[in-house]
Amino acid sequence: MSLLDALGVPTELRGRSQEVCISPADVLGQGGFGCVYKSIVAGKPGAVKVVPVARFRTIDELKAVVGGYIQAAQ
Repeated sequence: MSLLDALGVPTELRGRSQEVCISPADVLGQGGFGCVYKSIVAGKPGAVKVVPVARFRTIDELKAVVGGYIQAAQ
């Protein structure tokens, strides 16, 4: 099982990495466990949250922090 499967990320949100362009200078927000950047995803404007996965010891710890249902905004 992949990390994305374990986190419950829907298949339609699993783009290829070459389809994502993050603008590090354009931080939209940040908090205790990640940072959200303005981005282009599959040619469309979007936002990408970057979570430092290595700081969590188990997948359950990561799931507890990420939590909730993962979806794309319409």
